[in-house]
Amino acid sequence: MATDIKLSRFNNTPWGFRLSGGVDFPHPLTVVRVARGSLADDAGLQPGDVLIRINDSPIQDLTHAQAHQWLLRAGNNFVLSVVRNHRIATEAH
Repeated sequence: MATDIKLSRFNNTPWGFRLSGGVDFPHPLTVVRVARGSLADDAGLQPGDVLIRINDSPIQDLTHAQAHQWLLRAGNNFVLSVVRNHRIATEAH
């Protein structure tokens, strides 16, 4: 079951999360770090969350770079749909 995380900002404050993975990696697009007190943390994003949609558009078949571009184009207000999978809580570079 997916969980929707609504992210919103009014300036260039960093979102405060790091993604790893994509179709060009051996694991799906996964949140590997969320900075404490960040916008992402306040919205409820958690390490281990697997991204499946941005604003109702499926993204699980995107490369890491393509997903990054989607996030940039989404602007300052968007919804991430995630599947909680906290077994993937290690950072990958």
